Amino acid sequence: MDTPTTYFHWGFILISVPNLLVIAGMIVLFAIALVVPFPRAEEGELGLGSGRGHVGVRGDVPAKPLGADQAVEGDVHDLGR
Repeated sequence: MDTPTTYFHWGFILISVPNLLVIAGMIVLFAIALVVPFPRAEEGELGLGSGRGHVGVRGDVPAKPLGADQAVEGDVHDLGR
């Protein structure tokens, strides 16, 4: 920390070696993140396998909001009545 750092000079690029190591580390970490697969859930863990007891990831939102079949005063669909 008390001594001046060394610099990498290549053409018009001038960068300190510690900064170059940090940038290289970030690039390597990014490449690893692209290659390594995400962990997968076991069948039935998210409720997708058996169809009983749990709601699946995409099934947690109903097709229609609850009470959508009931008319509400001033509803957009009641304009023709």
